[in-house]
Amino acid sequence: TTDRMARGGATGVMVPSGGIGDAGVIRLPRGATFAGSIIDGQGTPVREATITLWNLSAQEALRSKGKEAKDPSAAETSDAGHPLFGPDEVTRSVRADRDGRFEIDGLSVGRYRVRLTAPRHVTPEDEEIKLTEGQREERNYRIPAAAQVQLTILNDLDEPVASAMATVRDAKTNER
Repeated sequence: TTDRMARGGATGVMVPSGGIGDAGVIRLPRGATFAGSIIDGQGTPVREATITLWNLSAQEALRSKGKEAKDPSAAETSDAGHPLFGPDEVTRSVRADRDGRFEIDGLSVGRYRVRLTAPRHVTPEDEEIKLTEGQREERNYRIPAAAQVQLTILNDLDEPVASAMATVRDAKTNER
């Protein structure tokens, strides 16, 4: 009713019960879309790849309000395309489909960090993209398969050691 609107300070169009009114035009911003494909060095789709976007603009806005922004390196990823974001839309993740294709739509305008990960594949450097209202940004990625190592550990008589163990680490990250 009108008196409730006045008390609450709200403004709007009053339409009596059962009536018809014209509220004018409500314009919602069109979200942006980030889409593309991921293939390996042989041109085969990388169907297990995860694509994660960090909304850098939202992180900066959170920091300016004194809130803690989510650390991109600690973000969890979704398995089946479920978005991982809250009201401030800091991260979103999807998995590539069986053809290596992915699509994330309804994105806010702003700057994003893109990270690709896939088991048994080399993780490329993160990249930054900028999205505008209604934009469809297409990127196609080629990520090589990770190296495979086969070792035979020999004793001093050049005989294989059956119970020997070895640890292989990435030279850049020192990860196993």
